Amino acid sequence: MPDDVSVTGFDDLPLATALEPELTTVRLPAEAVGEAGLRALVSVLEGVAVPPASLPVELVPRASSGAVVSSPPPRPFP
Repeated sequence: MPDDVSVTGFDDLPLATALEPELTTVRLPAEAVGEAGLRALVSVLEGVAVPPASLPVELVPRASSGAVVSSPPPRPFP
């Protein structure tokens, strides 16, 4: 399958490693996501602007994605 198309999931659920081939996924820090969500909720309830949040993510490559093949940069549109 990775020779034809790469498949990527999100959240790195336990099911990702139970599949064949194992699913490449993006892993999020669950506690940090919850904390950011709670801060946003409190801001909304207090009627203030929701502060922007930036969270680290990690790509976990597994067998469902093939090697990265570089392609030439896109040509400008006339």
